[in-house]
Amino acid sequence: MKCMFCSLVFICAVSVASAQDTPRGIPEGGRWIVGGTFVLSNIGNNELRGGKSYSGAEKEVNRIATFLPGMTIIYNLERSTKPGRSGYLEGTTHHGIPVTVLGGEISTNAFGTRDTTDVVTHQSYTGCRDLACTSEAEVGIGFSFKIEEDDDERLVLYNPQSELRIVHTQDAFDQYEARGYTTRVLGRVHPRLKIHDGYASEISTGCGLTRPVQPPIRVPKNDYETQPSEWDVNSLNWSLKAIDLFGIGDVELNAEGTHYVGLLASEIGVGTESEGEPVALDFTVFAYRDSEWSDPEFYKFGGLAQTVTCRRKNPNVGQVLPRYVENAYLYFDVTGGERLQTFPLDPIQLPDQFESNKELQNDLRAYLPRAFFYSVNNAKQYKELFEYIVEDTKIAFPSAIANVIARLNASCGEQSRKECADAVDRLGALTSN
Repeated sequence: MKCMFCSLVFICAVSVASAQDTPRGIPEGGRWIVGGTFVLSNIGNNELRGGKSYSGAEKEVNRIATFLPGMTIIYNLERSTKPGRSGYLEGTTHHGIPVTVLGGEISTNAFGTRDTTDVVTHQSYTGCRDLACTSEAEVGIGFSFKIEEDDDERLVLYNPQSELRIVHTQDAFDQYEARGYTTRVLGRVHPRLKIHDGYASEISTGCGLTRPVQPPIRVPKNDYETQPSEWDVNSLNWSLKAIDLFGIGDVELNAEGTHYVGLLASEIGVGTESEGEPVALDFTVFAYRDSEWSDPEFYKFGGLAQTVTCRRKNPNVGQVLPRYVENAYLYFDVTGGERLQTFPLDPIQLPDQFESNKELQNDLRAYLPRAFFYSVNNAKQYKELFEYIVEDTKIAFPSAIANVIARLNASCGEQSRKECADAVDRLGALTSN
């Protein structure tokens, strides 16, 4: 397979807060976002990554990671103990995203105490009152339903309080769910994904630098064969796994049977882009498991690949630093299922929210102390971006899309968010608009 990564960057880290006993004063079970809100990242800081290939990673916990639409359910809640986070709660969304959210933005009661929580709605849409759709009704953000009928032909949703009945074909409902409009809760385990992330530091490169073939990466056999949940975020295990996952070399057990050795097929990295700007390459691998899989020790692997454009903070003065992402690729097993993977995985190029609008990216970078590929600054932009990624990639797995946005997004702070949103709407409109 051709080495795509010899001229690309890989980035994006994913991790999940561990489930612990619910602290006193916080209801057991999930709680839901009452209205849409922006939340902070709950991924740990990584000074190694931030100082090398991805600016802002050293202050990751301060990043406004993503927008959560209404009825997003958050599990494993704990009161934040981080400095300056009084009144904040940390938890994991039903998609598996670790977040820190202001306590006043989520429900007081636990989710699931009513019989109308089989299906919840995150984005408004026009639904059909019967299978032939002779009559329609508006389904709003935050609506919830019980499943009244569920067979090969139809899925009937009903809310006895409002007496609203919506009838979907199964295909239509699957489309709404894939686009992030709804989530089926009944019959599923949440959080959906459990994810552990790692930075492939040994093969990621700083601005304008390359990684030669030598030296090889050596990891003791006993260390590499442990569960990925035990791997530190900067463990060499992630770099070794990246070689297989992205198809950029070979990993073999040495003759003595003591170490796994990874050797690149060729030099990694590119000095400059076509415009003469240096770039950094950032490789990230993540291990994930679907909560519905039977084997609690079975994980699959995926990754994100990005090329990060580098600039000087001041023109012609000072160190060249990574600024914003030019290209991003997702490596993810879209077939799903509890089956062993065959590496390398095929890359899925993620659509560019800004259509390579460098002027806009430079303008936004003045407000964002982090490298970014997406910048969501209002509810409308989140909805459009979610649909845009689904339409462009055909990935009908909403947990994967939600995680992609959370890892590649950086939203502006509250004081400058409207200005950033206006700039994105004016200059960075998606091609689907």
